[in-house]
This record gives sequence, structure tokens and C-alpha cells, in this order.
Amino acid sequence: MNCPECSQEMTQRRTNIGLDLDTCPQCASVWFDKGEIFSFATSPQSMGRAVAEARTRALQTKYVSPV
Repeated sequence: MNCPECSQEMTQRRTNIGLDLDTCPQCASVWFDKGEIFSFATSPQSMGRAVAEARTRALQTKYVSPV
């Protein structure tokens, strides 16, 4: 998979909790596969609140998910 930000080929990096995340060696972007982000939340509710808050501050980009 190529990075949606800079088009560099992404590599997999294992986290300390055993997830393999796609990361960009050039711009340091991180790509979460479906459901992976929930591994970093203490509860689905806390993740939902964090995502809702982030959406209010997010900038719109031209990039879309490749899947």
C-alpha cells in the first residue's frame, strides 16, 4: 500500500500490543486497518467521543481510503 499523504510505500510496524500497523517511513503517517484503532481505546464509548471531537477539528483532504 502506498501512503495516502506522500505516495511512499508503507511498511508494517509492530506495536507493543502486537498490532501490525502500516506506517510511512517518509512522512510518518499511520494507517489503521478496519477495527485496529479500537485496540488503543479503553472502551468503544471513549473512542467514539475522541473520534467525534477529532472530526470537529479535522481538515478536509483530497485523500480517500483505498478500500
